[in-house]
Amino acid sequence: MGAGVSAGGRGRLELRRLLPVLAAGALAATGAQAAGWPNVVVSNYGTYAAREVANEPDPQAPNGERALVAGWVFLEETRDICARIGVNYGFELRQLGNPPGRRWLLDYVIDHPPVLGTDGRVHRHESYTTHLGDAPDLLGWEYRHTNTLVAGDWTWTVTYRGALVTRQTFHVHTDCPVPMV
Repeated sequence: MGAGVSAGGRGRLELRRLLPVLAAGALAATGAQAAGWPNVVVSNYGTYAAREVANEPDPQAPNGERALVAGWVFLEETRDICARIGVNYGFELRQLGNPPGRRWLLDYVIDHPPVLGTDGRVHRHESYTTHLGDAPDLLGWEYRHTNTLVAGDWTWTVTYRGALVTRQTFHVHTDCPVPMV
């Protein structure tokens, strides 16, 4: 599966973590808006649960499809990810101080260790475009197929008109303890 992306989800937002970001964003918002530049923050990251609403064909993804999700809730704030079927991880982007109704076209690339796809090709990265509007957006990965359970650094690089917005790296490992039932 490729990146699970959804617009309009409602992730859990912890205000205590966001207050320093809000203060910094308020100071930066004036300059960002004047320059026509998105003021975007990462408001949550780590493992999450979500409701899958659709799958769409995606020739870039190792298994030829991409899940669209909604209603995500972050479970654990971590960058250390155990690659196991059913695990979802990623991060949430949110606008800060931008005019209501403003949508930004953001590009992002996922770079990861080699994954052998169902098409027989070795995949090392996928690239996508997302529209970030008033609602937060989720950029993530869901482990549904054993061929994607690959250890190493998985990095999302998000850009606007070629300039870096954020880069998020997750350290994925496969030597996971057996979960207790």
